Amino acid sequence: MLHRLVVHRWSLALVTPLLAAIPPAPAHEPGATPPPAPPRLAASRPTAAAPWFTDATADAGLASTHVEGDEQWDIRPTMGPGAAWGDVDGDGDPDLYVVGGSGQVGRLFLNDGAGRFTDGTSAWGLDARADEHGVAGDAGMGACFADWDGDGDPDLYVTNDGPNVMWRNDGARFTDVTAEAGTGDDRWGAGVAFADVDRDGDLDLFVTNYLEYDESLLPEQPDDPARRREDPLAMLPYVFPGQANVLYRNEGDGTFTDVTEEAGLLAPDGKSLGALFLDADEDGDPDLYVANDTTPNTFWENDGTGRFEEVSLFVGLDDPRGGMGLAPGDVDGDGDLDVLLTNWQLEPNGLYRNNHRHPPTERRFVPRFEDVAVRAGLARWSVGYVGWGCVLEDLDGDGDLDAFVANGYTSPDYETTMICVGQADQLFENVTPPGAFRQMKDAPRWELVDVERAGPWAARELPSRALAAADADGDGDLDLVVTANNAPLVYLRNERGGRFLRVVPEGRAPNRDAVGARVELRCRAGATADDEDDDVPAGGLLGIGASGRDDLPRAAEVHAGSSYLAGHERGVRFGLADEEPARVRVRWPDGATSTHEVPRGATVLRVTQPD
Repeated sequence: MLHRLVVHRWSLALVTPLLAAIPPAPAHEPGATPPPAPPRLAASRPTAAAPWFTDATADAGLASTHVEGDEQWDIRPTMGPGAAWGDVDGDGDPDLYVVGGSGQVGRLFLNDGAGRFTDGTSAWGLDARADEHGVAGDAGMGACFADWDGDGDPDLYVTNDGPNVMWRNDGARFTDVTAEAGTGDDRWGAGVAFADVDRDGDLDLFVTNYLEYDESLLPEQPDDPARRREDPLAMLPYVFPGQANVLYRNEGDGTFTDVTEEAGLLAPDGKSLGALFLDADEDGDPDLYVANDTTPNTFWENDGTGRFEEVSLFVGLDDPRGGMGLAPGDVDGDGDLDVLLTNWQLEPNGLYRNNHRHPPTERRFVPRFEDVAVRAGLARWSVGYVGWGCVLEDLDGDGDLDAFVANGYTSPDYETTMICVGQADQLFENVTPPGAFRQMKDAPRWELVDVERAGPWAARELPSRALAAADADGDGDLDLVVTANNAPLVYLRNERGGRFLRVVPEGRAPNRDAVGARVELRCRAGATADDEDDDVPAGGLLGIGASGRDDLPRAAEVHAGSSYLAGHERGVRFGLADEEPARVRVRWPDGATSTHEVPRGATVLRVTQPD
């Protein structure tokens, strides 16, 4: 994170040879106003007639401004807020929960189906803890919706710098069940992710904890003023010890048990922020990747019973940079999930390509996960920015995954506003040619979308934090919400259009959301949306077929919690370009599989797990 400007000035020297195409961000003296971010150079792509995204915050009724509170001289209020999408009222469209800052109650915005929102916080009981420690007194952090009790509606978990809160959705109102559920961890909670880690049918809960803020642990400043830091030591994460994360096992009766140590996930020094469950080795159970700040990231493989082995070093995911956000996606079309990782200002973001389906030989010194961000064109643009929330999604419907990164400085402008310094968010278009991946050394390619094509919002600099994606206005493409610290929330309406198929698996209770399901899509080989041929050859593919192979379907997983402090819409989404989808195959969380035909012209496919 940006607090480490002096300590990690060596990071720039390591990456400069690789990123020589763009000048590095200049260093600055402690306590001074942060340097400007690198220039946003124009991409080589032609200018579109209309902006890709429009700032529709006011039109949508999503006026919400985060407030840090009084404690602006230390790190605690600077890290949030988060946000999460979930259909809380069961009307078929995503509603939005935005976490509050110090002294603020989080807000629930109800969607009318067309992307216009009204405040439902009080009506749904989410202001019930307004006068209690844990909401009014502490800085809010992350949020995630998940139907952990299996009754068919999404429940809500919120993390804080202080006691976390578990809200059960009772159909028309949320009830605080933190005490009876046993999930009120009072440490500095951050990321939230749900998964059925022990494969007993219900959703377990993993929460990352950041650090132990204790001013008595701060080192004394030297007596000589010339040797003192001018910026507050309380803003620096590396002067504080980390806190252990927690895994709660769902007992199926409304209660949870802390099984962190039993599961092998005890890691007291992590300073963890982002968390992502994904089946990285495709053995049918959720593995876990955690992004840590100032300590190496950690990756745990699940043995299928909910016991984990930490294998970060051996698979190449022990990233030592200041990690924050995580986004999964199959960027090279080979059927396994790759991971986008956001990092601190002088440390380029990472793109970890999963080589599970293309294992290296003993003569090739390529790890199981390989950071290809430099070759992919993502690394050079991230130097000079602090990356937080991120997504890997098809944002224009052309069949490949684009990327969006929310950026923002952590430290405030000490000389003027005392508000965290803003940075511009970044939209990246996937420009990988079809059939590009013929060799392991090949990598996908992205280009930064310039302000003229992206939209005027892309020139605005805010201290962005969380990024959450959903089709809020019901037009088929993904819209984005970006939160900002001590600043307004921004709702970006997608104007690019395109053809999409959203697949929503309906699992058996208690995992009705089918979290952990793998969804594979096959399109009619050589057919477009206008063709009438319904035959699908055994090897028939796929829209774009970036892998260069005609025997691989496009694949995605159902997740509950990723990005940074955020939760996306339910299900998975595929861009179709001009291809015609034929069938979907689902591997359900219990290992069973089913195949479902896609009706012509379908934009949403709800598939039910067979008995």
